Amino acid sequence: MYDDVIGRWGVVDPWAEKYHRISSYVYCANNPIRFVDIRGAAIGDPLKMMRVRNDSRSNTFGMVRQRIDGTPRAHQGMDYEAPIGTPIYTVKDGVVVDVIPESKGGDYGVQIIIEFEDEDGNKAYAAYAHLSEVSVKKGDRVYEKSEKAIGKTGDSGNAKGMNKKNQHLHFEYRTKQKVSKGLEGRDNPNKIVDTKFIEDPKNKDKVIKEVNNDEQKNDEKTANNK
Repeated sequence: MYDDVIGRWGVVDPWAEKYHRISSYVYCANNPIRFVDIRGAAIGDPLKMMRVRNDSRSNTFGMVRQRIDGTPRAHQGMDYEAPIGTPIYTVKDGVVVDVIPESKGGDYGVQIIIEFEDEDGNKAYAAYAHLSEVSVKKGDRVYEKSEKAIGKTGDSGNAKGMNKKNQHLHFEYRTKQKVSKGLEGRDNPNKIVDTKFIEDPKNKDKVIKEVNNDEQKNDEKTANNK
């Protein structure tokens, strides 16, 4: 899209309207010396393509699952649809504080834990589970806008043997590095990822992607042009 001979952009960045809060020049989050953006990807998502597994509300964060007796049960993060071997990316600038092998990962299997600062300057953590490969090590610095994957999705832990339709990345937003069962020390990943999912107003058991005003206007404009 960039002509380095005349020093001009040939077309508008396809994500320009979505990232107007950064500036009108949004390539590499306005920092092309530090970051690389080969495919023009969105900022701040753990996967390039974001979709909740089976579009099911039970695969989102909160008391969204049920025990056999019908009482509500917690799901601690988001399950994003991802065939085994899908590259994963850091959602924030941060530091890898733990890489957990399958032998120690329990239900979560192979994991990566990244520490970052939240909007209030507090320590927070992004946790990636059920991985097949890890491309970082403890102590590595990682950057939100980097094109370098930190690992790949898999079926380790209790995701072992899932069919392709159900293979996924389990992703958590944690307020503490060490957590136990339940929701303690965790928060909704929607707060830190760019692509957010909300309850489908037509079906309370399903979720849909949240669309902001800018995206809606852009979609309507595209539809009208067609």
